[in-house]
Amino acid sequence: MLRFSVLFLMAFFLTSHLTASEKSKKVVEFVGLPEKTVNTLVLDGKNLYAGTEGDGLYKLDLATPDVGWVLLGATNIKIQSMVTYEELEFGKGMILGAQPNFQVGDSTLIYFFSNELQTTIAIDDGMDARSISKIQTVAQVEAATKATLLAGGQGQIYRKVDSHWKKVLDIGGGQVNVIYPANSNQIVWAGGETGFLNSFLAKSLDGGNTWQISYPDLNGDNAINSLVSLEELINVLYAGTEGSIIKSYDGGTTWESTSLKETPNNFVALIVDPLNQEHIFSGGIPANNAFALFESFDAGKLWYSISAPVPLNGVKALVFDTEPQSLYIATKGTGVWRLTGITTEVGCGDCDATPQDFVLLQNYPNPFGTETTINYYSKKIVDAQFVIYNLLGEKVKTIDLQTNSTGLQKITWDGKDEHGNLVPNGVYFYRVRIDNSIQIKKAVLIR
Repeated sequence: MLRFSVLFLMAFFLTSHLTASEKSKKVVEFVGLPEKTVNTLVLDGKNLYAGTEGDGLYKLDLATPDVGWVLLGATNIKIQSMVTYEELEFGKGMILGAQPNFQVGDSTLIYFFSNELQTTIAIDDGMDARSISKIQTVAQVEAATKATLLAGGQGQIYRKVDSHWKKVLDIGGGQVNVIYPANSNQIVWAGGETGFLNSFLAKSLDGGNTWQISYPDLNGDNAINSLVSLEELINVLYAGTEGSIIKSYDGGTTWESTSLKETPNNFVALIVDPLNQEHIFSGGIPANNAFALFESFDAGKLWYSISAPVPLNGVKALVFDTEPQSLYIATKGTGVWRLTGITTEVGCGDCDATPQDFVLLQNYPNPFGTETTINYYSKKIVDAQFVIYNLLGEKVKTIDLQTNSTGLQKITWDGKDEHGNLVPNGVYFYRVRIDNSIQIKKAVLIR
């Protein structure tokens, strides 16, 4: 009888779930550098640069892509990060943050690749290679009189002063994962984790010369791996963490979860569409090193997973090109790819979820012991009924949803039935019917 009831319930749910999807115009296509781990990408005009894990620095002219990638140099250097820069002595080129190979006597942390000389030059004078194992992130910042450079790695941030590097922040261990210049007003953000696996966020108001450090509660996530802010609202921050994309409206003092949370992904890449500040992409690396790319059209309220045409590895970096609109994707071991057909209109046939006027999200935590929160997103004011069933298909509890406002909202369930009695441990389904659409999720109760 139990087997029949379970099968009946599953069949009922599957046949009742109505969806509507559009044919996606988005295409993930191969750009080049097969089987290479590309840690970082930089777009300078129509030149796309790729820094690899020991295979060199490459350039692709997007105006003549048929020519293919050109190896510029820096072979045998594990390039972790890079940024365009103009050296007084060597002219224009690329700053390369590296992971030295100490076993063969290599201790250089920063290189400059000169476009004119077509050579790589060590420029890490002032850095202590004994206390920092690699430069994870580099950034060019508009300072009071001229552009300057910042570099971060193992718990430290350095600032380039003339031809030397000066240590400007030391958190005493841990890792600086990201340095993000907010705008041209010398505001810079940095994030990572301490040696005690606590998250830290640092802010500079003077181009990286001095820093204010805070240790925010990231809703259970213990590291900031990527940061991005809005161009016109610099106190609105997004952070990629170990499992979630979170958002702050007050410059990082307090954080709230977006709907992209509790995933197996280490989100190391975040980018905002320069043509639409509510259009955001995030990329990451899950434990199984699978491809993980997500897109939001509404400033992070809802996220949609973008699939690849073939099995790809995790996402290491993202770069946006506005003409034509394209997203370049660096991967861990499967080269560089490009997402085309980008639009700011919601609608994605390759996405895991179909955008609707009402979207039911997964409960959190799940499994849960005493209480769980169920988020839902409504584009319009609706009246709906929220029903919880057990595995036998029996109704456990009914909650009337009277959504008097739009946007992301939530309800809680305390694991009790209609009469206030605790229900037994097990699997439960919660279901919402809106017009002709039924949406269902599964919750697991373990006390």
